[in-house]
Amino acid sequence: MALVAQDQVKAQETLNMRTFQDTAGKTWTLSLNIVTAKKIRDALAVDFFDDDIGETVGKIASNPILLADVLWVCVEEQANKEGVSDEDFGRALGGDVISHATDSFLDELVDFYPEKKRQLLSTMLQKLRTTEAAYIEKAMSMMTSEVMDNVIQQELAKLDNLKALASGSKSG
Repeated sequence: MALVAQDQVKAQETLNMRTFQDTAGKTWTLSLNIVTAKKIRDALAVDFFDDDIGETVGKIASNPILLADVLWVCVEEQANKEGVSDEDFGRALGGDVISHATDSFLDELVDFYPEKKRQLLSTMLQKLRTTEAAYIEKAMSMMTSEVMDNVIQQELAKLDNLKALASGSKSG
C-alpha cells in the first residue's frame, strides 16, 4: 500500500513540474526541491529562504544571465544525461524562450513553497506580471505617440543646428 502512495505522489509531482522549450526545440523539465534550492544557494548565492524572497524573485526575473544560471542548476542532471553542456544550454536561451523559461521557473518556485507562503508568492507573482504588462503597455503607448515623434524631431533639429554651428565656425 505504501508503494502505491509513493507512486501517486511521484505522479502528482510529475504533473506539477514546469517545462520550457529552448531555441533548439529541446524541452526542459524544471523541478525545484530542497536539494535543488541548496545547489542554487551554494553555486549562485541565491537563497529562496532569505528574508526578502520578493527581492530574490525580482533579481531572477529581471536578469536573464542569473535566470540562465538558476535554470542550469535546475536542469543540470537532465542536461548531463543528454550530453548538453552549460554553454550549449546558454546558447539555446534567447528571445521568447527567456520569457517562457522565466514564467515556468517562477511558477515552479511558487509551487515549491508550503501553502501559506505559496498563496503569498502567487499573489505577488500575479501583481508582478500585471505591473510588468501595464508598464510595457504604457511604454509602447509613449513610444508610438505623437508627443514622442515631436520630441525626436526636436532633438534631430538640435543636432542639425549644432552641425551647422560647427561647420560655420570651421569656415570662419
